[in-house]
Amino acid sequence: KRRRNSKADFCQLIFAGGKIFTRSCFNVIIILCPPGLGGGTETVMGITIKDIARISGVGISTVSRVLNNTGYVSDEVRQKVMKTVRDLNYIPNISARNLKSNDSKNIAILAKGITNPFFNKMIRVIEEKAALRGYSLIIQNVDDHVNELDLAIREARSRNLCGVILMGGTFGYSTERFRQLAIPCVLVTVSASDDIPPELYSSVKIDDEKEGFRASEYLISLGHKKIGFIYDPSTDRLTPNRLRFMGYQRALKEHGIPFDPSLVADNTDAPFYSG
Repeated sequence: KRRRNSKADFCQLIFAGGKIFTRSCFNVIIILCPPGLGGGTETVMGITIKDIARISGVGISTVSRVLNNTGYVSDEVRQKVMKTVRDLNYIPNISARNLKSNDSKNIAILAKGITNPFFNKMIRVIEEKAALRGYSLIIQNVDDHVNELDLAIREARSRNLCGVILMGGTFGYSTERFRQLAIPCVLVTVSASDDIPPELYSSVKIDDEKEGFRASEYLISLGHKKIGFIYDPSTDRLTPNRLRFMGYQRALKEHGIPFDPSLVADNTDAPFYSG
């Protein structure tokens, strides 16, 4: 299901279109600088728009149009400018611009299990869609023992965020903590309980218990009776993995197949692959 926050601009940015060049790495914060920035001569590590213009052989206003994705610029010139930006590892000073305008364009993605291939694909798409609207992303891995909503509250205050996307995690959120967050929040692969006011968050998820059941039932329909499951038993919290495991067990029970614990692999050390 998907619930929308009242601030639809933030929720819709996930599904918009755009382009951005990025660098990928894990377990660190990555700041991505999309079009919509660079209207001045911000300096980061000694590189300015003037340097980009000089090396590219174009005017400062042309570089500004490329970085802002506004006005007409030929594809040849755009590629030349972006090549220079990449070669020099130029990053506009987003923080300084936000302090001047008091209008943050920073969004954080907090992911539990950022090396999960499924999350990698989603993050790449979100990077592209955010770029179209001029947002920058802060991507951070969340350790399994850390409460992702508590971390979001701290990051929102320290990094002047305008929104946050939580990937993975649990279903154990409270109304009080959402109110303390005080910025639009999108939950991906998880959701909040029904007693949480829907205006406090949005969610994009599936029915994990049902899909765990359907996947198991499909294998049963093919004649399989020894069906394995990768499971993380280290927590009592309600997680997508636990819900899928419940669906797996229900399918076995409904088809008269005894549950065999030896077919369940403990994946405690790498829970983001579980299920």
